[in-house]
Amino acid sequence: ILASVGMLLGDDLPHGSMVMLPDGELFGRVIQNGNIIDDLFSVSAVGDDLRVWRRVATHHNDRVSQRHTQAFGSETIGILKSLSIAVIGCSGTGSVVIEQLARLGVGRLVLVDPERVEDKNLNRILNSGKEDAHLQRPKVHVLAAAIARMGFGQEVLPLQANIVEKEAVKAVAECDVIFGCMDGVEGRHMLNRLATFYCMPYFDVGVRLDADGKGGISNIAGAVHYVQPGRSSLFSRGVYTIQEVEIESLRRTAPEIYKRQRNEGYLRGVQEDRPAVISVNMFFASLAVNEFLARLHAYRNQTNAEYAYVGGSLAEMQFYLERDSNICSLLFPHVGRGDVEPLLERPSFHEIN
Repeated sequence: ILASVGMLLGDDLPHGSMVMLPDGELFGRVIQNGNIIDDLFSVSAVGDDLRVWRRVATHHNDRVSQRHTQAFGSETIGILKSLSIAVIGCSGTGSVVIEQLARLGVGRLVLVDPERVEDKNLNRILNSGKEDAHLQRPKVHVLAAAIARMGFGQEVLPLQANIVEKEAVKAVAECDVIFGCMDGVEGRHMLNRLATFYCMPYFDVGVRLDADGKGGISNIAGAVHYVQPGRSSLFSRGVYTIQEVEIESLRRTAPEIYKRQRNEGYLRGVQEDRPAVISVNMFFASLAVNEFLARLHAYRNQTNAEYAYVGGSLAEMQFYLERDSNICSLLFPHVGRGDVEPLLERPSFHEIN
């Protein structure tokens, strides 16, 4: 039977085999060339709920996690300890998400952000200070150092890179969960593709504050999207358009052309420096982390299928929920394709031998 797997697929690559027991538990093995070469450390099922089966129990420090355990139980705390979570964007909302995930005891964190700390960031990046801005320290290194000071023993991989870079994509693809905490749309589109190709759950948090620059505010709003592979995407939900992705890509790859076209009126509605307030960022970043926890440890009175989108306006104090909408026709054909050449079918990632 083991040899037939390789014969059926016509290659000598490693493949996974999983078995479900009568009680619903799963275990899996890695098979290559007709031999069992290893057991799968964990098996994840991504749907409205997130289910994780681990090969061995993960032990945790009872003194540190005692109160979390009282709320979520030892099994969920153990799963958090075993997870690897990527946070893309380490500024206003990202630093708040990272702080929560670290103190919840997530075992491994991959932090992705290309920028360095500036004075204008100090009003909203947790654990940053004047010295970080003066020395222009990378945001990911500042936050990684803060996690190390907590002393929980987590593994942290800080990547000073843009998520559209190959190194970052590969590192995030090895994680279990994605949090997107970016203002722009190019990175969001990349994370949509990445989560689809690698069958990963993707939580996106966004904040919008409309201000006149003189102390007047017309709206404070935010949203948390949960995106699961094979269903709707941020693109199909209308969060962004392909034209907006192309404009942002132009801004990154050809800034002079971007600037000229914007000045000439070809690019409209582009806001380069958005207002930000830490209390708003914290509110919606916390909403995103609680959305993740609700899917890992079902505590709601309603099914999680009701919460594909959670958004609201603090100006109106109104909140809205939406179920998952139609399947994204753009991304659906790529569900579960994993490593392909070029990576994510992006020509810029083509390997040159």
